[in-house]
Parts: sequence; C-alpha cells; structure tokens
Amino acid sequence: GGGNGQYGPEDKIQISGVVRTWDGQPLPDRTEVVLRDPAGRSGGMFSSVSRKDGTFQIAANPGRFYVMASAADGYAPVLSEPFTAGPGARVEGIELLLGKGFPGRIQTVDEGGRPIPGVELIGGYIGRPSDSYSYSNTIKLITDANGVATLAHAGAVTMVLEIGADGYESERVPGLVLQPDQVKIITLKKAQPAT
Repeated sequence: GGGNGQYGPEDKIQISGVVRTWDGQPLPDRTEVVLRDPAGRSGGMFSSVSRKDGTFQIAANPGRFYVMASAADGYAPVLSEPFTAGPGARVEGIELLLGKGFPGRIQTVDEGGRPIPGVELIGGYIGRPSDSYSYSNTIKLITDANGVATLAHAGAVTMVLEIGADGYESERVPGLVLQPDQVKIITLKKAQPAT
C-alpha cells in the first residue's frame, strides 16, 4: 500500500441503485445518473441507466459522494444524501425518484429592463454547487415574446446555463437555482461592436 494515496483495483467501490419516475412512467430516453463529490474536487462520473428497469452501477475510487439523476424530458432531477464509501465498499439500493418538479421561469432582459425574445438557454444540472461545472446537456430553452423561458418540470437544484442572443454578449450563469413561483431575471449586455 505504501500510503501514497493510490488505490488499486481491489479498492474500487461499487455503487448501485435504481431510478424511477414519480408517476410510474417509463424512464425518458436520456436519463442519466452522475456520481459527484460534494466538495467539488471531481467533475463527476456519469453512468448510463438501464432503460428496462432503471438500474445503474458505478465503480469509483473510495471517497465521499452523492448521486444525482436527471432526465432530459418531463422530470425534475433528484439528489441522494451524501455518503462516504471506504476502500472496497459496496453501496447498494440507492433509490432515486425523478420528480414532477415545478414550472421554473427565467426572463432575459436588456440593461434597460426590456424583455429579449428568442434567447437560447442551454445547459444542465450540476447538483450541489461546486467548482467543477461538468454537466450533461439536458436543458434547452428559448425565450418567448416576453423574454421568458419556462422549464416545465424544474427542480430546485443548481444548474449551469449558457445564454446567447444575437446582438448581446453571451452569458454563462454558473450557479442558478430555480424556485417555484419566482422568475429568475438575467440581464444581458449589448455586444460591443468590433472596432
């Protein structure tokens, strides 16, 4: 072992569980599970989910983690409680229920507070806020005539959005958390003409 912090294959932890939907419907095509470190030291390990029965399995080095499931369509993401797994541990039976969520609204306005329609918002959930912003691209929205984009089944989980519109500077919003009955307002700056 030498105590140099290197783990061998036998130290790997095995994490397994199942993802379900709150309404009992089959999982959407793009359902993903990601293993993350609450301290944000690693970007996360993505795991595919069996479309048939919702099971997932992840092998990782020992550490402290939580598991997040998210789906591209129709469900809010869900996070497990954080857990610690030592060398060779098996963490089994994690149940993740994709929720109904709530309509999450984002409005884009210019510096004068006027709504900007046709703004593209692309991004994904990252789980708990951290320094590492790797995410799966599961959110795609476009603002309407009132500059508002609605994520029909949002979760109050941290997301990252890349926001772009013609004539405005692109904006990266790293730590956005939507709440029910609240409109998040994002101000875009006019692009400076190239000189």
